[in-house]
Amino acid sequence: MSNISKLKRIEDILSSLKIDMAGPVTVDYENGENFIIFLSGRINDKGVRIPGRSQIKTIQALLNMEGYNVSLILVDDNSKNIDATIKSFLFNSFEKVVRNSFSIEDEEYIDIWIDPKTILEEEKYDAIANATNGFVRAFSRKEVRISFTKKQNTPTMSVIIRVIRLGAPISLNQISTRLLEKGFDVPNEVWLAHALDKIRKAGNISWRMPGTYFLTLQGLNMLGSEKNKRSPDISRALELARRKS
Repeated sequence: MSNISKLKRIEDILSSLKIDMAGPVTVDYENGENFIIFLSGRINDKGVRIPGRSQIKTIQALLNMEGYNVSLILVDDNSKNIDATIKSFLFNSFEKVVRNSFSIEDEEYIDIWIDPKTILEEEKYDAIANATNGFVRAFSRKEVRISFTKKQNTPTMSVIIRVIRLGAPISLNQISTRLLEKGFDVPNEVWLAHALDKIRKAGNISWRMPGTYFLTLQGLNMLGSEKNKRSPDISRALELARRKS
């Protein structure tokens, strides 16, 4: 059976189950034997997500029994979940090469930053970008702007920790500003919030109200204290003096 026939059969099965689709069934870009299904998700009047996890599992099991390998991606109608929707697509379509993604949208654009696991060939970057753009076009008419973090000068964990040490207490916006001043690329606030959460879970920083970050003792020990002009303690003293001037 050709892929076209398989796609038609899958769509017929979903239609018989009265499943709302967010876009056409497509062939997996990395595995031609796998099919990607975009389900339309929403929250009903009772606050229950439709379709739920059990229904999604039932759909997948039924299609597997029919002999089809499928990946189900829930496209949430709520624009606040655009990041999760695109992340789900990328993980299902390019799990071997994509580590993470971060997406935000405004009235005109959807900005997507994709973090590959390694440096890729240009053809692969193009394939991921084209596939992602096509996916987003299935449910949005906004212009899509895609960038890859491996092509950018994004800050490492140690760089972010040093910025926090110098500026603590320091907010997310202030961290972003300091990093940009140092010549680093900060994809967006979603990207930075994810990076900070990862550092926090590693035990190197803590978060306090009203939305400010501090280094933990573990974070301080990780940086150490060099007794020269590059010492973090001297740098912090200079930073405090700059603020007061």
